[in-house]
Formats: sequence, structure tokens, C-alpha cells
Amino acid sequence: MFRKIKSFFGKLIFIQIILLSFLWMLASGMTLLLINLVHVSYEVNDHQSASIVISILGIIVFWILASILTYVLVGLYKGRDKELDK
Repeated sequence: MFRKIKSFFGKLIFIQIILLSFLWMLASGMTLLLINLVHVSYEVNDHQSASIVISILGIIVFWILASILTYVLVGLYKGRDKELDK
């Protein structure tokens, strides 16, 4: 029974690592996309102030959400280790 639980947690950790990888790739991709938005607005002499504000807010939101989810999943992993040691 205990071996079955450890096997399940191993699979769950693998899925969580994949989830975190995709989340950080999304945050990095959105950062690059928003930086490109500022660059394009500069090239076409559009309103740079609006593009800069939207980009700064978007980058902050994506990085904070990715950081919070990483913190939660790492905390769950540490709590799981303590439960399995009992």
C-alpha cells in the first residue's frame, strides 16, 4: 500500500514539474511578446505610453502568478515529504 502511494506521488510530482515548466514558458513568452509590443509601437510612432503601461502591468501579473504557483507547488512537495516520513 505504501509503495503504491509513493508511486502515485512520484507521478504527481512529474505532472507538477511539467505544469511549472509550461507556466514559466508562458510567462517568458508573454514577456517577450509585450516587449515586442513596445518595440512595434515605437517603430510606427504610436502611443508609447499606453504600450509601456500595458506591458509593465502584463509582465508583472504573469511573473507574479507564476511565482505564486511555484511557491504553492514547492510548499505542497515539502509537506508531502513530511507526511510520507511518518
